[in-house]
Amino acid sequence: MKYNEEKQKVTIKVDLPHIQIISIKIFGDTPLIQQKWTEKAKNEIRQKQAGIRILKRPVRNPDQEYKDSYYVNKEGHVAFPASAIKNAVIAVAQRKGFVGRFDGPLMKGSFFIQADEENLLEVQYEEMRMREDNVILGGPSRPADLRYRAEFLNWSIAFKVELDPEILTPETFINILAHAGFSNGLGEWRIEKGGQFGKFHVEGIEIK
Repeated sequence: MKYNEEKQKVTIKVDLPHIQIISIKIFGDTPLIQQKWTEKAKNEIRQKQAGIRILKRPVRNPDQEYKDSYYVNKEGHVAFPASAIKNAVIAVAQRKGFVGRFDGPLMKGSFFIQADEENLLEVQYEEMRMREDNVILGGPSRPADLRYRAEFLNWSIAFKVELDPEILTPETFINILAHAGFSNGLGEWRIEKGGQFGKFHVEGIEIK
């Protein structure tokens, strides 16, 4: 028996997300303190995990620790991780119930902060200076130590956000970001961690 087979064309409709882009600028109300993970600190952790005992700690160089504490982008400008802003937004959204029925993974996938290849955003500031802070380390004895870190006064960060308005509207995102600036903050000793630093407010909003 011979039969004719007809090829049927199937049309598939792809419902792509309608992405909106928001241009935002945040302005610091309190100083921003940075503490970047240095290669030296990473090597010490690697040695500890490998069972290599560090017999003698090298002499500390406060000026070098200060220079190593802040992020610098490929253009040589002071920068800050975009992921820190995203984490602040997600943390506040979950704590304050902005997203209601949305779970963590859905919230994380609802917006994307545009940054450079190293996930950094340039920081504008009026003054940069070194801080010497007394910190309490972890462990049974909880010894005290000194930290030399960069502090930025009158700082600001401009960035663009891509978001899916079916999950998170621009108005809701901006409200969450504003709350993040007030109750979470950015950087070291931020409000979320019991400090007063990294507080910011939102300005210069443009929605496309």
